[in-house]
Amino acid sequence: MSVWDRSRPGRDQRQLDRPPLIRHSARVTTRKDWKRLGKYVQAARVDAGHKTQGQFVQAITDRTGSSMTVRTIGNLERGHSVAAATLAAVELTLGWRPGSCDAILDGGEPTIVDKNEPQESDTELRRSLRVLRRALGRERFFQLIDEMSQPPTDAGSSQAEGTS
Repeated sequence: MSVWDRSRPGRDQRQLDRPPLIRHSARVTTRKDWKRLGKYVQAARVDAGHKTQGQFVQAITDRTGSSMTVRTIGNLERGHSVAAATLAAVELTLGWRPGSCDAILDGGEPTIVDKNEPQESDTELRRSLRVLRRALGRERFFQLIDEMSQPPTDAGSSQAEGTS
């Protein structure tokens, strides 16, 4: 008679039919290399001219419109895991292609966005927009889309039009 044949009061048959869950130690499961990513982010941050984490957080806020704390960046640089939205904002601010943080976590290298290369593929663009929408929140995301879809205004021409 196996352990699964003995029922305890209150257990239903479906639970008895399932095999037991096996919990693996951290050594057995595949772990991402968060410390490696932290070193890359810190080096890229300094190379980009952001000497402090506070300056980098301000650059992220300016670039993406999303709020982030110095503590979050500190956690990332110390090798702690962070949310996917944080990684997307870091990639955008550092000039890395989407997915670069995942590549570093898996032992690869970041891909730098070349300003002269053609636009992202539709798949990459959709992925970036989904991540950005999650990071900013629905309302702020669509507000930025509206702002970007309006034609640019030139301060000199609008003043000249107002005086004519």
